[in-house]
Amino acid sequence: MNAKYCLLSLLWLLMLGTTGRAQDECLTDFYWLVDKIEKDYPGYRLKSAAREGELAALKRDLTQRIQQRPDSCATYLARYVSWFGDHHLSLSRSRPATVGSAAVAEEAPPVEDLSTLVTVPQSLEGVWRGFGGDIGILKATESTYKVVSVSLKNRVAGQLLYHIHYDAQRGYEIREGTEARPVTLKLAGQVLEMAGVGYFVKTTGDDFRDKILLYTYLPEYTSGLNTFALALPLSETTFYLRIPSFADETAATLYEKNKRAILERPNLILDIRNNGGGQDENYAVLSDLLYTQPVEVAGVEWYASEGNIAYWEYLLAENLLKPGKEAVTKVFVERMKQRVGGYVLHPEDGHDSVLRKDSVFTYPRRIGILINRHNASSAEQFLLEAMESKKVILFGDENTSGTLDYSNCLFLDLPSGAYRLLFPFTRSRRLPERPIDETGIAPDVHIPLEGTYQLYDRLDSWIYFVKNYLELLPQHEAAQK
Repeated sequence: MNAKYCLLSLLWLLMLGTTGRAQDECLTDFYWLVDKIEKDYPGYRLKSAAREGELAALKRDLTQRIQQRPDSCATYLARYVSWFGDHHLSLSRSRPATVGSAAVAEEAPPVEDLSTLVTVPQSLEGVWRGFGGDIGILKATESTYKVVSVSLKNRVAGQLLYHIHYDAQRGYEIREGTEARPVTLKLAGQVLEMAGVGYFVKTTGDDFRDKILLYTYLPEYTSGLNTFALALPLSETTFYLRIPSFADETAATLYEKNKRAILERPNLILDIRNNGGGQDENYAVLSDLLYTQPVEVAGVEWYASEGNIAYWEYLLAENLLKPGKEAVTKVFVERMKQRVGGYVLHPEDGHDSVLRKDSVFTYPRRIGILINRHNASSAEQFLLEAMESKKVILFGDENTSGTLDYSNCLFLDLPSGAYRLLFPFTRSRRLPERPIDETGIAPDVHIPLEGTYQLYDRLDSWIYFVKNYLELLPQHEAAQK
């Protein structure tokens, strides 16, 4: 047999083996995902009831696609999860994938001698510094480059992260299955941007200079939303407060520092754009400012499926609960076992309640809240409460994300270990009559100006729109009488 033919045959068999493994692994993940959602997701019955045929067709289509293109596994798994329209039910990678097969993002042994990394001016090649550590880029062929870890957190030195491909028409890009993300050099090759990954500064040996450029550069391809907390008076009558997250005590900290200035002005602008939520208790100080009357707050109830019961029994058996919670958890588990397939209240929390406060602040008298499509979870819960206040007006040009109906989430690993599923265990007691996930929360006043998403610490035209609205409102109201 011809030696060249033997070599080609061997390569073909190796490719078939790799494709077969990727296909088996992806199908295993897909079947697990379908089974988990159908049996344990608290929103499955409500969301699929009127669209069973559509969902069944989607499962058949994705099964065929995985068999044909297992290298696009992440795309197909995410497509199934996204059908449910619940951002609290979402898929993410557990570790970075290399190009070609989702199954190859594996144990990550060192693949290159890092001493071979040479910095080439105005080229991809060299060592690049990012916020999470350094990466190295080496030329592999005339049209491809390898991106490896040099000192990234949670990555082995030399671990292969991505391939970058060059095309004369399309330029540089990272390709994963059917997806392609642009890669660009900026500032005469000093900065590298990789869409969906982040940006990096080419190391020069001057650590001080490199850090200044890294911290100051504003990227074109952002891998997140850059919104910083901010508090300042805009005029003698209006104070501005930006809270980008309820994941910490930012709201309470800013309020305490600026309490006097806030409480002596009739107008307050609360800017919660890009606030994706956090913990309800972290917006309590804002609740005091906007409160005018009692507010009914819907609780949550837990889905009593066999899988969810098994999860709580596992926590009990492995002593993974907070100290002192064993007895109440046993009561909770028994309650779930009596209502398999239904919904139950936790003995300690999640019940409906009425929020009542002892007093109403004289100032601020009018509160404008800036919202956008990135508001979710606890931020939307805060808005539901705010909407009951006679002081509050919501401003924006789009509805919030609609990520509130299903909650109390944790991450679950798929069988391959390559992906994680964010999975909720509870549903709001507003359902099914008053869902949020389908529509989000709409603004009361539509702002006709272009929205800003990369806010950093800047004041934009939306802020001044709300300022002028609140300050002119008393005159307008007086003229209407």
